[in-house]
Amino acid sequence: MVPKWRFRDVPQQPNRAGAFFERQWPSDLPESCQVCGTKFRTGFNISHGPGKTGRILRTTAYFSFLPCLVLGPIITSLIPGMYDGFRGSQGWWMLFGSMFIPPLFLAGLSVIMPLSRHLVCKK
Repeated sequence: MVPKWRFRDVPQQPNRAGAFFERQWPSDLPESCQVCGTKFRTGFNISHGPGKTGRILRTTAYFSFLPCLVLGPIITSLIPGMYDGFRGSQGWWMLFGSMFIPPLFLAGLSVIMPLSRHLVCKK
């Protein structure tokens, strides 16, 4: 590809890492599959993400949103004197808090859980 006339005298610097630069494989993981013997590659077989507890909490937060949305007003209506508080601001905060705070709390916990590496043989 020929550079434009404006950039004809500008020196071109090639990428120093190379076009096919790969990160080093971690030393604490096996370099090949123990079942089939296929050699692992960094960008293909290993991934980083939340650990098992983080994934469980995130899934629970997703699926607990609709039950909390339905059961939140029902549970808060069972509290005696709740409807008297709707005229002020406290009752509405309690109603909306019972719908949205439990899933948000679980999602926040899933974010602070430790991360882990996942090694998968895709053969």
